[in-house]
Amino acid sequence: MPSDPAARERRRRHVTAGAYRLRQHEKPMVTLAAMGALVPEALAAADRLATLGHGADVVCVTSPDLLFRTLQARRGLSQDPA
Repeated sequence: MPSDPAARERRRRHVTAGAYRLRQHEKPMVTLAAMGALVPEALAAADRLATLGHGADVVCVTSPDLLFRTLQARRGLSQDPA
């Protein structure tokens, strides 16, 4: 958990939007997204990729539905099926 109040607030907004970046690589080649019990596996996979010279960001998904809706909204896509 970030100690800086602004960083904590940013993390809170990301968590409530559906996901937050758990680990950020300077030049990621891939982003690993995981939730729940699979988060440690994603972190281990990112470590393994790093030993092979491939940077990876790791995203912790808190709500697949909220994440999908947030991404759709950013793309300007409607949530209505019409």
